[in-house]
Formats: sequence, structure tokens, C-alpha cells
Amino acid sequence: MIGLVETVSRLLARLTQGLAVAMAVVMVVCLLVQIFFRYALSSPLTWTEELAVLMFAWIIMLMGSLGVREDFHVRLTLLLDRIPERARPWFERVTLAAILGFGVLLAIAGYDYVEGTLGVISAAIGFPIELLHLAAPVCGVLIVVHAAARLLGAESET
Repeated sequence: MIGLVETVSRLLARLTQGLAVAMAVVMVVCLLVQIFFRYALSSPLTWTEELAVLMFAWIIMLMGSLGVREDFHVRLTLLLDRIPERARPWFERVTLAAILGFGVLLAIAGYDYVEGTLGVISAAIGFPIELLHLAAPVCGVLIVVHAAARLLGAESET
């Protein structure tokens, strides 16, 4: 079970990284095109900004989920430094369980939000706005998978 969850987490992390890089490239190209049209041609485009915002939202959410897997989120260690060395692994487990719970809540609330906005389209491009809002439940599921993999990995170490 532990190996399966870790394998799924690893594969999803690779996919997430690839998507985030591709989306970053699209976002940067959109912004460069927008700058060129606005300042060189004095004819700003409307769709480039909207597409860049869509990419940015997804990048932030995807990278946030990767932060759970790779443990690169900024955190305060003031409390952790005051806990005895033997209790730190338990504190880490409680923290991972809380992160997993947050992922579940994000997935559920995000899904409800997507359902509530079905049929709405964006102003400039006309894409279904669910594409933007879908980032929250997808990120929630990714957080759950990555937190579960880390939590199960921490359990197996003891």
C-alpha cells in the first residue's frame, strides 16, 4: 500500500512539474505578446491577459501541491525547535495529517465551487470558467495524495 501511494505520488509530481513548466512558457509568451502589441503596435490584445491569468492560477495551485510532496514550503520552526527531538516526528505527522485534511476540504469546496459556476464563460476568450476554478479541486486531490505518501512514509520509518 505504501509503495503504491508513493508511486502514484511520484508520477503525479512528474506530471505536475511538466504541466507547470508548459503553463509557465504559455504565460510568459502571452505576456510578451501583450507587451509587444501594447507598446510597439499601440493595439493591446484582450485575450493574452486572460490566458496568462488562467496559466498563473494553475501554476500556483500545481506548485503548491508539489510543495507538499517536496516539503519546500516556507514554515516557522520556532515551535518545532522547542519540541524535544523525540517528539518532532510525531509533530511532523500531525502537521501532515492537518495538510491532508486541508487537501480534502480544498477538493470538496473546490468541486462545489466548480459546480456552482458551470456554464459561465470568460469575458475575452470565452473559455468555460470551470477551467480556472478546476485548479482548486485538482490541487486538493494532489495535496491529499502527496500528504498521504509522506504520512505513510513517515509511519513506515518508525
